[in-house]
Amino acid sequence: NHGIVYLLLGKYGRYYIGSTTDLHRRLTQHNAGKVHSTMRMGLPMKLVCFKEFATIQEARRIEYRLKDGRTLKKRVNIYKSLTQKEADRLNTRFSTGPIAQ
Repeated sequence: NHGIVYLLLGKYGRYYIGSTTDLHRRLTQHNAGKVHSTMRMGLPMKLVCFKEFATIQEARRIEYRLKDGRTLKKRVNIYKSLTQKEADRLNTRFSTGPIAQ
């Protein structure tokens, strides 16, 4: 199973870093309010960027490394610069607004 590390931006300007094997499903869960950790960041969550990895284990290692930073903002900027092309591709296919019920 491949893995994906993704970066979301909430309505209130806070970032969330996560990993998954199915980005569309996970983004739908976030915007439906089914992920407790992002509900307080303000919906909708906008996909900023993502990067694919060979395995979900590798993606989770990268996610934890990004979350375990002294300065999350600095790590977010580095991650965004590495993955902007992937995010641009994905944003044209998936809505970043509220998910219809």
